[in-house]
Amino acid sequence: DNCPRLYPDHHNPVYFTRQVRKASMKGCVDFDLKASQLAIFNKLTNCPTLNSLLKDKKSIWIYIANIVNGHDSYNANQKDEWKHLVYSIIFGMSKTNLGVEHSDWKVIKKDPLFKEIMQERKRLINEIKSAGFIIDFYGNKKTLWKDEVHELTLLSYWIKSYELHLVAQLFENNKNGKRRI
Repeated sequence: DNCPRLYPDHHNPVYFTRQVRKASMKGCVDFDLKASQLAIFNKLTNCPTLNSLLKDKKSIWIYIANIVNGHDSYNANQKDEWKHLVYSIIFGMSKTNLGVEHSDWKVIKKDPLFKEIMQERKRLINEIKSAGFIIDFYGNKKTLWKDEVHELTLLSYWIKSYELHLVAQLFENNKNGKRRI
């Protein structure tokens, strides 16, 4: 992955399953940047429906459950699949692979919110293609290189640079070490 990410350099609870991680980290502060990728995508685009969903603090998973299941409830497997789908959309997975890897995509892609997201994603991708580069959150210029860096990779890099900044703030705000994170 050629995108900015925080990775531990040794054995770390990040690699544990959710259940094992929660049990082993009991007593630690647990941070969840809920809908962070959607919020970052929203900042870079103009999606009124997404903006409204985020402002109203509505769950994207309940929103998708209503599209797919016709009601508010969903199971953990569905949420995991939808998370992968939403992040794949935001981070630039090809449209072909979206349909191949996600069985619910055929239903979800017809929804007005997701049509709006896909339209804005296309606009961002075209903007990157036209400019030939992006400027990430930190002011770094990342350039398209012939056959080496694809515009979808740059879209992912751009969004992840904002996410990296948000995560870094958690550590910055905990410099005194009063909380185990």
